[in-house]
Amino acid sequence: MLGKNRELQAAAILGRIGNDNYVTESVTAIKKSIAGVTKVDYKLLLKKAMFPAVLTGIALAIFQQFCGINIVFNYAPKIFESIGASKDDQLLQIVFIGTVNLVFTVVAMALVDKVGRKPLMLFGAGGLCVLYILIVRALSANSSSVSWLLLTAIGTYAMA
Repeated sequence: MLGKNRELQAAAILGRIGNDNYVTESVTAIKKSIAGVTKVDYKLLLKKAMFPAVLTGIALAIFQQFCGINIVFNYAPKIFESIGASKDDQLLQIVFIGTVNLVFTVVAMALVDKVGRKPLMLFGAGGLCVLYILIVRALSANSSSVSWLLLTAIGTYAMA
């Protein structure tokens, strides 16, 4: 709003969050940011108080890349091909997994403010551990029910 010269509206919204001092400081900081005057001090990230949080964030990002849903999307055709699914079935299963992922991303966005990030992350990480075991079991079994077990496990994985 400040970028569109609607300072009074922006101040009213900020006033719902904090007191007058907060509003003044926030409006000033936003104006400086829009003007490009704000100087970012990256040295703050290496300070003793911030470094553990920065390191945790980096570790979580790396962990997510190695075992996140991107892996499933990238290798889904190979996974389903390994159990004998036809090309049509592979594509259908990928669409199913993508749809489940989309729906539960929207659900997570709605829940994150109500439940919090940490409980959602811990629940998701625990669920992923169980699902990894199910996926490995499904891939190592030689039965006709493997495709449904695998699709269910990967679909549930997309929810986490």
